[in-house]
Amino acid sequence: MPVKTSHWMSTAFWDAYLCGDDFAKAWLTGSGPRSVMQDGDQWQKK
Repeated sequence: MPVKTSHWMSTAFWDAYLCGDDFAKAWLTGSGPRSVMQDGDQWQKK
């Protein structure tokens, strides 16, 4: 069963902002989220 997009996004968020993982933060602010999105998914950042 494929992993849902929300799993990748939330894991990266927790790793970046709670664990201080620079790689996860770069993934979130770069093209990482779009690389796991499926048709109909939306990504928004402030």
